[in-house]
Amino acid sequence: MALALASSLSWVDVGEKKALVCEISSPAQSIACLEALPLDASRQLNLSSSELSLQLGRRSAVAMPIEHDKVAGIVLFNDLNTPKVQTAAWNGIVYQLDLQQQPKLTFWHELGHLYLSEFEFSYPEFKFDAFRHEVFADAYLVWRVAREYSNLDLAWQQYHRRNLAMVDNQRNMSHWSAPILLQVLTKYNKQTLAEFSSFDAFLMDFLAKNDLPTDDELGEYASLMRRTFGPGVVQPLPGYMFWRKEGLKQILSPTFALVMGERKANIWFDKVLMLSVSNKKSLIR
Repeated sequence: MALALASSLSWVDVGEKKALVCEISSPAQSIACLEALPLDASRQLNLSSSELSLQLGRRSAVAMPIEHDKVAGIVLFNDLNTPKVQTAAWNGIVYQLDLQQQPKLTFWHELGHLYLSEFEFSYPEFKFDAFRHEVFADAYLVWRVAREYSNLDLAWQQYHRRNLAMVDNQRNMSHWSAPILLQVLTKYNKQTLAEFSSFDAFLMDFLAKNDLPTDDELGEYASLMRRTFGPGVVQPLPGYMFWRKEGLKQILSPTFALVMGERKANIWFDKVLMLSVSNKKSLIR
C-alpha cells in the first residue's frame, strides 16, 4: 500500500520552485497528497482530503497554485477521466478527432497554469483573466511539445481539440484558445519555439509582438459561433456578424480541413458562412 501511494506522487520543476503532482483516484491518495506538502503550504490550501478530491471532480486534471517560497502548487489528476476522442456535429455529420497522448497534454496544460501564476508574480504588470490563463496554459503546452518532440503535431491536436469542443458546445468558450494558438503555430515554428530556453522568455516575446483579441472581439466570435452551430439554428443569416466571418473561417479552416477534407470544408464555408455575400456587405460598410 505504501509503495502504491508513493507511486501516485511526484515532484516536478516549475522554474525555481517545485510542484507536487498527485494521482487522486482514492481517499488514501488524497490524504497522501496533502501529507506530502510542507505544512505551511498545506495550511494555505486549507482543504480536507475529501475537499481535495472534490476540486478534481470528474475532470482529468486541475492545478492549484500556492504562494510559497519553494512550492508553486499542486496538480491533481485522474487519467481515467481523460477523453480519448473529441467529437462535434455539423452538416448533419458527427466528426471525430482521436486524441493521442492526451494525459500528457492535459498535464502540461495544468502545469502551464502554475507557470503562469509564477510569471504574474515575477512580472506584476501582467495579470491574466481566467480566459487568458486557459489560453496561455495551452501556449505552455505548445512550447513543451516543441521542446520535447520532433514536430508540432500534438500542439496542432490541442488546437483542433479546442475548435471542435467550441463547435460542439459554445459553453466551451472559456477554453477556446484556438484564436491565439493559431498565431503561435503560424508565426513560430518548431525550431524557433524550442530555442526559447524558458516559457517566460517565449511568453514575453509573444506578448511583445502580437495583438491579443479584445473581449469585444471574442464576444462577437462567440455570438457568431452560437448562431452558426448552436441548437435551434435553422438557416444562415448572411448579414449576421459579417465582419467576423472571414476571421472565423481562418480559425476553423485547419480543423475543418482535417476532419472533412479541404474541398468539402471550403464548400461548407461558402454555403453556411456565405462569405461572398458578407464580403459585399463589408465593402458597403
